[in-house]
Amino acid sequence: LMGCWSRVYLGLLLAFSSSLFAAQVSDIPTDREVRIGVYIGTYDPPHEGHRIVAEAAAKAGLVDFVLFLANDNSHHKPNATPFLIRKRMTELVAEDSKVMIVPEYHPHPTKFYTETSLIALKERFPNIRFFGMMGTDVAARMDEIYPDQKYWMGRMEAFIVNERAGQGDL
Repeated sequence: LMGCWSRVYLGLLLAFSSSLFAAQVSDIPTDREVRIGVYIGTYDPPHEGHRIVAEAAAKAGLVDFVLFLANDNSHHKPNATPFLIRKRMTELVAEDSKVMIVPEYHPHPTKFYTETSLIALKERFPNIRFFGMMGTDVAARMDEIYPDQKYWMGRMEAFIVNERAGQGDL
């Protein structure tokens, strides 16, 4: 029985301590231009593949940080897990990453989480440049998936499209 409690204690300790080492909005420098990848998805669930793509974009020098944003308006997936649960899952996947940032959620009566996050970041850090990130599966269906997401898409300087197995190049 003691072994079981030790594992639970160690798991809790790691869960709380790893969040101390995760990238935060406050880590974004203000003294230089910063490239921010904007990686939006339903994330139901987010998984290690999402993290690998985000980390690879930073390692390749395409971005300095990646905003990991669960879409709070998944109209194309009406049976998706509730937003706040999916957001918490993105936080867990991003834990201990030095480049993945999950912004705080501030409910707004007329704006989506993605929009409010981008507005708040641009106001706080005028030195940032936004780059959209998506897989080829999403890029091929952008008009279908994001008809009401023109705000965030229009704020991107360019898009980084990751080839997904079996999807082919775009």
